Amino acid sequence: MNYTSVMKKNISINISGIIFHIEEDGYDKLKSYLSSIHQYFSTYEESEEIIADIENRIAEIFLSKLGQHKQVITVEDVQELIATMGTVDDFEVMEGESKQQKQKQHANYQSDFAFEESSFHYSHEEGATEGGQTNEKKKLYRDLKRKLIAGVASGIAHYFSIDPLWIRLIFAATFLGVFGAEIIPTIALITYIALWIVTPVSDNLPEDTKIKKLFRNPDKRILGGVASGLAAYFGADETIIRLLFVLGIPLGGTGFIIYLILWAITPEAKTLTEKMQMEGEPVTLSNIEKKIKESFNISEDDEENIFAKILVFPFQIIAKIFNFLTENFKPLGNFIFETIRVLAGSVLTMSSFAIVLGLLIFLAMFLGLFSVPAASHASIDGIPLSLVRQSVPLGGLVALVFILLIPFLTLGITGVSLIARRKVVSTAAAWTLFSIWVLGLLGAAATIPPFVQSFQVEGNYKEIKTYKADAPLITLGLEDTKEGLNLVKLTLRGYEGKEMKLVQKVEARGASQEDANKNAQTVIYNIKDKGDSLLFDKTFFLKENAAFRAQNVSMELFIPYGKEFAMQEDLGEILRHTLHPFGYGRQELKKEHRWTFDENGLKCLNCPEKVMEKQEEIDEEQDESSENESGEIFTQEIKDFKGFKKIEVRDNLEVEIEGGKDFSIVLDGEDKIIKDIKITQDGEELKIGFKTSSNQVKKWLRYKAKIYISMPSMSSLSLKSSSNATLNGFKEKEMNITLADRSECEVNAEIAKLNVVAKDRSEIDVAGKGEYLSIFASDRAEIDAFDYEAQRVNVKANDKSNVRVFASETIYMDAKDKGGVVYKGKPKVVNNKGNHGIE
Repeated sequence: MNYTSVMKKNISINISGIIFHIEEDGYDKLKSYLSSIHQYFSTYEESEEIIADIENRIAEIFLSKLGQHKQVITVEDVQELIATMGTVDDFEVMEGESKQQKQKQHANYQSDFAFEESSFHYSHEEGATEGGQTNEKKKLYRDLKRKLIAGVASGIAHYFSIDPLWIRLIFAATFLGVFGAEIIPTIALITYIALWIVTPVSDNLPEDTKIKKLFRNPDKRILGGVASGLAAYFGADETIIRLLFVLGIPLGGTGFIIYLILWAITPEAKTLTEKMQMEGEPVTLSNIEKKIKESFNISEDDEENIFAKILVFPFQIIAKIFNFLTENFKPLGNFIFETIRVLAGSVLTMSSFAIVLGLLIFLAMFLGLFSVPAASHASIDGIPLSLVRQSVPLGGLVALVFILLIPFLTLGITGVSLIARRKVVSTAAAWTLFSIWVLGLLGAAATIPPFVQSFQVEGNYKEIKTYKADAPLITLGLEDTKEGLNLVKLTLRGYEGKEMKLVQKVEARGASQEDANKNAQTVIYNIKDKGDSLLFDKTFFLKENAAFRAQNVSMELFIPYGKEFAMQEDLGEILRHTLHPFGYGRQELKKEHRWTFDENGLKCLNCPEKVMEKQEEIDEEQDESSENESGEIFTQEIKDFKGFKKIEVRDNLEVEIEGGKDFSIVLDGEDKIIKDIKITQDGEELKIGFKTSSNQVKKWLRYKAKIYISMPSMSSLSLKSSSNATLNGFKEKEMNITLADRSECEVNAEIAKLNVVAKDRSEIDVAGKGEYLSIFASDRAEIDAFDYEAQRVNVKANDKSNVRVFASETIYMDAKDKGGVVYKGKPKVVNNKGNHGIE
């Protein structure tokens, strides 16, 4: 086969600071074209700025034609350039130009362009002189040429061929929390920093002139040129835009804030090219000339109307003040900026690396790579570290640590970069960190959901024991077991009987009801019966190889009425809802005090008189004192709320509500938990939750705090965020009960009209009687109302929900999407859509 190669001479030229290789015939044509442009525009004022704009535009067009497989500008490329830009011959010089337009006359023209002829180069590459765009894949870069901070937003904008302003606005909106979710600003910040680190840089990305861009207009500015720039972009009257900003100021300062944001992120149109892009005009020679002549023919008599003058006058004053401050305090501003930069970098570096070090030490201790004496008894929220190792999937924990570690390490690197004012991590290293973070996400996604699933369902195991009460005095105390799970509580009650009866209930969680019940039976808890004393273990243990699944032990000890007993001081560590309801506190737990139960409750036989008054004083002192020792249990009565009929409970709290004559609220649990509980009243509604979200992580540890409420009447109960409630002793005309987010409820009441709504896998058991029962269940909710004797029942069950009801007269059933209804009684079936059955 024969090959014919065309050998052409290449010449190197410098345009706008960029070296291009151009074929000789293309060079001659380009030189002639540039000479005509120089000669024509040399008569204009600020000709150097005009020609620089044209140079930049030509360089951008040439850059867009080069790629991996094309390194030389051809004559065809030059012809396309001329067709795009236009020629001097395309328009005529306006007659009668004023002398002011010609302040410079050049008798002899000498090009400002530097043409450097190189040695001869010969190319045999096929297609080396072909014009047009290459097929090179588009890549993401940080655009240093148009950057405001790091060039991330402008780089993304160039990749998607849009104005950088909109990307900057999206980032600004996410940082300010406009999109609502609290985690969005954090994700946006991490994403920006990650892109800053891993994205390669470029300072010669070509400008896409087809995009209409928003600039601040310096020619018609009052303050920063934002309003006039927006007016040019949208083709609107700038007075209207300014009026909108002014009207936005009374609305919480919205107009002012938006103006400042736009001022900060919008570039100023400094060159003729940018001013034409601001108005959406293509950058051609004819348009450049038109723009120049428009700037020379601005009419001084074109005054604004009186309304416009009044509107812009305050802004003119602000602009003058701002300009004065800018000119006179710029050195101070630079110093402050540099100080802030160094301080911010130092804070980021030290705090981030401290957190990273802490995470690494925690991971090493968890993996058993090293230990310290104090770590041998270390625990996480009362759970021994050794048990945590046994219960948590290793891979998931390691993945979670790296998910947290990489962002903090990135923040630390960013802090070092701020101090050093340069990039300190290579692109390869940045991509490696990002890859590790992604692997952590994948690992967590694979291991954490099954682990969370193992806590979804609650089960229990109940056991009843009896103890003789023959001794004249029974002493109740605590056996101090140093190890184990400190998740035990005990309540003392009186009853008509001859022996002491202990009802021991162990709760646990699991992936299913059967699994949860089995987990409850893994608990080992001991009580020592010495005839004249009962000693309760402070903690419990799990059977060998058993995993922690939120096991906890709750006990009720029923003591015969009239039986005298004593309580040791340390019993208060597990004692719950026993002393405070009868006016006593832990200060009365002394070995010399004697106690007994009667029909009215607990009584101290030899405590000092006026114990109630003393107890109130002690309560006040406790409220004013510093935080007690971590883990101490106490009971607190709140007397500030009266007249409420509705209750809303959230944040996984447990509430016991009883009908009574008066209003009463008692908090029972660890002091550090109780102090974080927030109770507010809005009209007739009482709202209960945590002050902060910090304690919501105790999703499966709600035994640490319980709220007892007594109230004369109740009309509404709302449970959210895995809360739990029991409702007893009410007789009402109507009541509404709503459950969401895996909440649980037990109801025993007489309610003429009861409305129940349950969703999100919530569960409710209803007992008692009433005239009308309305139920709506969705999202796998479970409702058991077999023991609620209702006359008329209306049931809707959707989304795999299950409902069990009793009806004596009529029943309406509507089940969809695998929802099911089962009923008892002999009612008349008014409607029976969907899946239903008879018990």
